[in-house]
Amino acid sequence: MKKYCSAPKFLLSLSIASCATFLSSPSSAWDPVQDALTTTAKLKLDFRMRYEEVDDASPLENADATTLRSRLSYESGAYQDFTVGLEMDDVTRLESGQQYNDGVNGKIKYSQIIDPDNTEVNQAWINYAGIPKTNAKLGRQRIVLDNERFVGASAFRQNEQTYDALSFANKSLAGTTLYYAKIDNINTIFGPDNDKQGEYDTDINLFNLKYEGIPGLTLSGYAYLMDYTDDENINALAYSNDTYGLRLSGKKSFGDETLKYALEYATQSDAYDNPVEYSADYYLTEVSYGNPTITGKIGYEVLGADDSANFHTTGKSTSKGFQTPLGTLHKFQGWADQFLGGGSGNISTGIEDQYIGLDGLAYGLNWIVAYHQFNAYNSTATVDTLGDEWNASVEKKWGNYSVSLAYAAYNAQDSENLAPIKIYDKDKLWLTMQASF
Repeated sequence: MKKYCSAPKFLLSLSIASCATFLSSPSSAWDPVQDALTTTAKLKLDFRMRYEEVDDASPLENADATTLRSRLSYESGAYQDFTVGLEMDDVTRLESGQQYNDGVNGKIKYSQIIDPDNTEVNQAWINYAGIPKTNAKLGRQRIVLDNERFVGASAFRQNEQTYDALSFANKSLAGTTLYYAKIDNINTIFGPDNDKQGEYDTDINLFNLKYEGIPGLTLSGYAYLMDYTDDENINALAYSNDTYGLRLSGKKSFGDETLKYALEYATQSDAYDNPVEYSADYYLTEVSYGNPTITGKIGYEVLGADDSANFHTTGKSTSKGFQTPLGTLHKFQGWADQFLGGGSGNISTGIEDQYIGLDGLAYGLNWIVAYHQFNAYNSTATVDTLGDEWNASVEKKWGNYSVSLAYAAYNAQDSENLAPIKIYDKDKLWLTMQASF
């Protein structure tokens, strides 16, 4: 796979060139251009400092890291229906004595904390709103669809996931948003200096149709057609898939109490140059009820698997699980991140996640407590009960500032007996401080 900086990406280059054209408009138009670039422009500065600690029962050594992400974001005002945006991120390691594997530094005997030092263009785009009820955006951009299970920004990590893409959002039909994106390149959380996982060349087409015409109800239908095009990276090719699904979510108020629910189904199969032929399904059922002081939640999520999958070239049988390579993975299946695999999942026989949780507000603090029970989906799994996990967090916000403390404790149960990948007990702790201006 080409290194991040080895060759300019077409879409990003074209967006920057378009921005340059915007900025070099004829002198007769300078006054409105100057107004768009200054008076009506938005400039934001954000700092996020985090301490992360990993206590790992695996053969890996424990790890801890203190990092600072500094972000400068600029968005112009409109000029002839055009706006431009630029966002720069810098991630800096604050304590040199800490030991951890950031995916770049080669310290593979330590547990992973994927927050490598880097400075990069996180976003650089030009947006055109001259078509009625339509926004067209070209360049490096953030893409978040529905609840981020399938397409998101992975904003929890210091280095965010963004996309070099051409996207359209149209609201011509009442209560309806039609979204389409053509993605040329994915800039992952691993950062621009990671040769294998920092970026992926792609030819991805995302279609998402959302209807919100009924009060309290949202219905989404989607087709995510993902072609990973780097023939030199067999791991990337394995992410290629076609996914089709429906999502129903809604809420109903009863005075101060609110009922929320979500139902979702998706089906997925191999596509393009994926070396494995497979078909798998996804299911989600989630219900919550409560008030601003306390809300209870219960859910059941299944990433299914195909235990009769086979390799295209050899015909050899294998198991292949449902994957979500573009999703915001930290939001799902527990905060300890034991079942990521880049979105492919560490469990080829699929995962069932049964979870309950409470969240609310007390003494000005937002708090969350959740419990997950993980089981293998297919009967061909080497173990049935994978493990369980507790998550807890507390956060205080005031003005432009916030402080949060979060903890995850994964109990391996039978997952230490998995083959060929064993999953051990793991505890994680995060202390995060953020300031936005």
